[in-house]
Amino acid sequence: MKQSFSLSAFAIVALLSFNSCLGDKGNITISYGTGTILFDSLNNIPYIRLDDIGLCLTGDGVPTLSDSIARAMTNYTVDWDNQPANSQTTGIFEATLSNISTWDIDTISSIPTDFSFIETDTIQGIARPFITYKTPLLPNMLTMNVRLFASSTSSVKLMQKNAPADPYYTGQSIDTLIISYTTGEITNKTNDYWYTFELPDYPSSITRIVLMFKGINVSGFTPVPNRDELFGGYTYTLSTSFKDEIPE
Repeated sequence: MKQSFSLSAFAIVALLSFNSCLGDKGNITISYGTGTILFDSLNNIPYIRLDDIGLCLTGDGVPTLSDSIARAMTNYTVDWDNQPANSQTTGIFEATLSNISTWDIDTISSIPTDFSFIETDTIQGIARPFITYKTPLLPNMLTMNVRLFASSTSSVKLMQKNAPADPYYTGQSIDTLIISYTTGEITNKTNDYWYTFELPDYPSSITRIVLMFKGINVSGFTPVPNRDELFGGYTYTLSTSFKDEIPE
């Protein structure tokens, strides 16, 4: 599911995955970032686990999702000198959160038999996609922010170009995924939307993910023209570091 998200400049969206620190004032941290909404059932606390740095924050505005997870982007201020007594035990810290955007996690799909990449529509803007790796609480995920025509019938899907010969991806080091956009209707207005897709449980042998898409106005990365003339568009390769499942 998409969630509209507005910024004064689309280009800075590419920076969000880094959770860049905007300022440190003594024991106060002011920053922003993307993360995953989780729920601590033992302490009855909904919280956002930030990508990359793994900091867990709670505060007004975090929705309670007791039986599912979702994604979020938020500005936050953490006053480290004024934390609940149990914050070190729970690992969840109080923060002042603002401009919270939330969206669902979609599933990856296989290519329909009648699918034509050439006939898909052109994404009007795309910031650098990034991967969040699997943890005991989270799956592998691919997140992106895209600019689309403001249409209630548009859709963005992530498709696996070729189904693996076996579920362990034996002998395979690269997987190719297609970002498919269907406009629905072309309007004179565009909006920016967040999308996150759950990725397969890739083994460590998968060291690169190649994304295929049709788009303009990219931000934060440099795609290359697709060499496959049957598909066209552009490709962008992400180097990956997936980990093998450890048998229990």
